[in-house]
Amino acid sequence: MQLLLVRCGTQVVGLPITCVQRLLTLTRDQIQSSGKRLAVRLDDGIVPLLSLRKMLQLETTPLSGSIPVVVTEMRGRRIGLVVDTLAGQREAFVKTLEFPLNQIAGVTGASILGDGRILFVIDPRQMLEDRAMAPPQRAGASV
Repeated sequence: MQLLLVRCGTQVVGLPITCVQRLLTLTRDQIQSSGKRLAVRLDDGIVPLLSLRKMLQLETTPLSGSIPVVVTEMRGRRIGLVVDTLAGQREAFVKTLEFPLNQIAGVTGASILGDGRILFVIDPRQMLEDRAMAPPQRAGASV
């Protein structure tokens, strides 16, 4: 399976390349806030931004510098996942998970990185479907 590797904090996860519509690198000025929601204008529409850190229940950090975003689609709507780093692409053998790991929302399998660490493969669309995730908070907030 072709995977896009992304880093959130110390955690590296793989996203199936079939889930990725587009990759962006944004600046803080390009991000719009509406209430407690963040978004970016892309092509002919507005794309809401969600924090992958928050989805993975990791400690959040303030937005700053260049901000990598993975654009995916859910129910016909584009959604931008804010990540810390785009860590590359690779072909990987992905093993399906057994109980209880197969009960984790959005985690579809695992692989082993070259350094021996386990790489969890997540399907962001499934993760979003399984959880009612709130987008990151307004400008200056943490993601």
